[in-house]
Amino acid sequence: MSTRWAAEESQRLLRNEPVGRRLHSVSVGLKATCLARQLGRDGDVLIAAAYLHDIGYSYELRRTGFHPLDGAFHLRDRGLERLACLVAHHSSSEYAADLLGLTRQLRLFSCENSFLMDALTYCDMTTDLNGQEVSFDERLMDVTARYGRNHPVALALDSAEPSLRASMRRVEEWLASQSNLACGSLAR
Repeated sequence: MSTRWAAEESQRLLRNEPVGRRLHSVSVGLKATCLARQLGRDGDVLIAAAYLHDIGYSYELRRTGFHPLDGAFHLRDRGLERLACLVAHHSSSEYAADLLGLTRQLRLFSCENSFLMDALTYCDMTTDLNGQEVSFDERLMDVTARYGRNHPVALALDSAEPSLRASMRRVEEWLASQSNLACGSLAR
């Protein structure tokens, strides 16, 4: 698995999705690329997971209708277990899985509680649908506005907010400690 393959696979699978979804995935991947320079061996895993985190939106991969799971099943089928687990659990997906009755299926993928998962969440939750960098609060408001306050995605984000904020805080503290990180305005 290479990061180039991950970027190309994401674009191939999302080619029929709205432009915004493709822009979001590319921008999340680019943000991860900047962070990855400081992560050693896990850097390439972060980049690949960032590009691939939303591939489950592809109609081609639809099994459950829940994009973290559908993307994860595709990656597992390709023998990419760690990526499958990161994609399955990105951005606290367990909250949405619970609301959708998919917790049992999500548990087929182990949840990696690591800085790498925090970094993936950070990249996703600070990038809007059009690929623009936003604050975490702006991202939450955008998702709620797009889906509606009573949609399972918005309800799940509301429940996940403390967990997501904790991930954001850990990454922001790490970013503040990286004096040689040249990533533009990542440290919000």
